[in-house]
Amino acid sequence: MRTRNESGAERHTGVGVGAGTGLFGGGEGCPSHQQFILCAGIGGTWREAQLRDLEPGFAGIAEYSKRISGLSSRMAADAIRQQPIKTVIRLIDVYVPVAYKRLVIRRANVEANREESTMKRDLYADVSARIIAELESGAAPWVKPWSATPGRNTPCNAVTNRPYSGCNVILLWSARSAGYRTPRFLTFKQALQLGGNVRKGERGTKIYFVKQLQVRDKDAAEGESETRVIPMLREYTVFNVDQCENLPDCIVSMGEIKPRNTDQRDATIDEFIACSGATVREGFGEAYYRPGDDFISLPRFEAFKDAAHFYATAFHELGHWTGHRSRLDRDLRHRFGECAYAAEELVAELCAAFLCAEFSIDGDLRHAGYIQSWIGLLKADCRAFFTACSKAQAAADYLRGLVLRDHQPAMAA
Repeated sequence: MRTRNESGAERHTGVGVGAGTGLFGGGEGCPSHQQFILCAGIGGTWREAQLRDLEPGFAGIAEYSKRISGLSSRMAADAIRQQPIKTVIRLIDVYVPVAYKRLVIRRANVEANREESTMKRDLYADVSARIIAELESGAAPWVKPWSATPGRNTPCNAVTNRPYSGCNVILLWSARSAGYRTPRFLTFKQALQLGGNVRKGERGTKIYFVKQLQVRDKDAAEGESETRVIPMLREYTVFNVDQCENLPDCIVSMGEIKPRNTDQRDATIDEFIACSGATVREGFGEAYYRPGDDFISLPRFEAFKDAAHFYATAFHELGHWTGHRSRLDRDLRHRFGECAYAAEELVAELCAAFLCAEFSIDGDLRHAGYIQSWIGLLKADCRAFFTACSKAQAAADYLRGLVLRDHQPAMAA
């Protein structure tokens, strides 16, 4: 509520500044008056405020008070600390000139934006920390016994059936360690829309999406684009269908798929590799991809422990193959510098994991040297895992696209 007094100052009742706290100083329209008032609430709804709830805001509140009421930062902080632990902060009408009100709100918005930016950076760090912890324990969230759950390995949205991608695949794979029967997830709102609900006490899994925002660049030189793209990381919470009640059967159930033979070559996977068009020299020494000559070398099939190890290795080398300059042109040296080799190996490893899950092939964890290099990479760059997952998803999608391209004429006919 706002009115004006005779001097023209604007009278404010309950203008909130920051996250649920507002600071107003001043007497009869005088911003330099040595009066300090702390208000707690949002949108004019006032509540009992405890001092400990306000501890993180001391610095900001002190700065605002110095600007408005003339109190020094130390005096403001002391004034706040002297408030009783449980004090009902009463609603007080105060007079604040319009210019000072605008100054406070502008500074509050700057602080809020800075806090939001810090939060987004923390999202990257949080995900990286979780992956690092698993790697340091000797495990990797993308290595699973996929053959035990054929056709149920790629996480997807239970409503749209759209598969998740990138780092979300890895995060949802980790969530399945709780024993979920299917990799089908949905949001709290989607469960309600289907007539069901999330069971009380269930905790969801955080997933992340990067939204590209186009903003106007006021500093752009003449002839340059006036807009620039800024990636914005957004966090969502999803629940497995096993965490919900009263969902339709078509949302919960999945069809059965026959398991693959783990000791014999698989015709479907062999066709997938052949459709890629990659030159694969099987039976010529170790497994590797040579970019200069653009070919993949694999030991003979019988040299592997089983079919799963053979195909997991083939998928890994195919991941490297997609990065050739004539394909995805994936040069990570500019992004990672000296860590480019470790990053490329992680991309190939994740690409293989995506394909192993799709074909129900048990993956295999790389030796300790690779794991240590990935731990070092993720510790040095909290966004490295997101980048690697994105590149790996692009590689897997590229290979699938080659297969679909070769099958389109036959389907049309």
